[in-house]
Amino acid sequence: MMLSPLWPARPVRPMVPLLWKIAGGVLLFVVTAFVTLQFMPSQERVGPRTIGNDFLPSFAAGLMVREGQGDQIYNPYAVTRVVRAIWEIHFPGAEASSGLAAWLNPPFFAFLFAPLTGLPYPQALGVWIAINFCLTIAGCALLIRLLPANSPLAVKALVPVLVVSSFPFVRTMTHQQNTMLSLAILAGALVLTMRALAREASESPGRARLAYATGTVAGLLLFKPQLAAVTILALAVVVGFRVLLGAIYTGALLLAVQEWVIPGAAWQFLLEMPPILDRLHERQNYHWDRHVTLHSFWRMLIQGTETGPTGLAVKVLWMASLAAVGLWLARAAWTANRASNPITARRWLAAAICAMPLVMPYFMDYDLLLLATAAALLAGDLNAKATTSISDRRLSWAWVALAAWQAMPMSTASWRVNITAVLLTLVTAMMIRRVKPDAAVEETATMKIEPPRDVRMAA
Repeated sequence: MMLSPLWPARPVRPMVPLLWKIAGGVLLFVVTAFVTLQFMPSQERVGPRTIGNDFLPSFAAGLMVREGQGDQIYNPYAVTRVVRAIWEIHFPGAEASSGLAAWLNPPFFAFLFAPLTGLPYPQALGVWIAINFCLTIAGCALLIRLLPANSPLAVKALVPVLVVSSFPFVRTMTHQQNTMLSLAILAGALVLTMRALAREASESPGRARLAYATGTVAGLLLFKPQLAAVTILALAVVVGFRVLLGAIYTGALLLAVQEWVIPGAAWQFLLEMPPILDRLHERQNYHWDRHVTLHSFWRMLIQGTETGPTGLAVKVLWMASLAAVGLWLARAAWTANRASNPITARRWLAAAICAMPLVMPYFMDYDLLLLATAAALLAGDLNAKATTSISDRRLSWAWVALAAWQAMPMSTASWRVNITAVLLTLVTAMMIRRVKPDAAVEETATMKIEPPRDVRMAA
């Protein structure tokens, strides 16, 4: 079932061939580096010892749940002991990380990894890598659905190429993080949102059911509570309060299962998480330069990467910048609601997604892959316009600069300036400025929009 187009298709833009060349070059570099590493000494080759170390705490938490020790997953010292025991069993003699291996997600997310602990760790890691590749395919398919249905094949095929050639994807697969799961869920919720907007524009029934479904799917992001909260709020602004009800349903179901398996786990999560984050952020050297938040920007600028609590000046500037971004987004949302057309709503949602990393207290660089959803929404918008304005070209190059900077191997910790946060703030500001009912949007929004296929078949 194809997504109903909100605009007519346009010829391929000049930027598309350039992106194909850039992505092809990056893919060639990554493949060459991977093959080269296979000829390195055994301890440096790509394998269970050199990749997937972020999977280890997840495997340990799943093992603890499976063995009836779920009430200990928020004891970082207990998790670290399990992680080191797993490492010594499977990689004897190999040096292990000396830092704490804390579990940072809600308890129910550990249930996902419990079945994998029936396998030896190297095999379980292989299964998780395969799952991540399947999630990559699903996420790319959903991202393509965010484009106009009649977009050129060159544009649609560019989506998976850009995703797998991006350095956030490389970092995700190297660390074996859960970013691909987040991307698939977020993209799925956005596809439902676009269908709801299409039904509203064509005055077709079923928009309320789609709003509930959007919230139900977005609620699956609750394994990352802060990401879920911001996403659900943004979707509710566009689709309506029923998104909140759908998310509450999903959250209640997950909570019920969690409390049935580990009674009191929710309270333990709320009680134990602040001290864990305090140990990670303030009592050891932390990678503030790899965080893409306003918090990390001000912390690095004023305090550098030194250990210790966050200073008052950092907190004041952080809160002030959060308020500025929030007010600007709220004003843009008011403009989008006044415009009452799906194109402006899509523009606001894309801008809100770009702002999400900035307003969160915790957002690592590999999760920047989630911005692929905003890029897909923007690509559909730009491909629909008859002409490309100067501001559109500047925005396109700002996105290229943000992506290119992710490929830089150096750390900016000694610079005390979080360049990624600066570039993302620039992109976000330019995306928010586009949320205005200009003539091109009004002209497109007033065009007759074809109803979704299932509505036509019912008629």
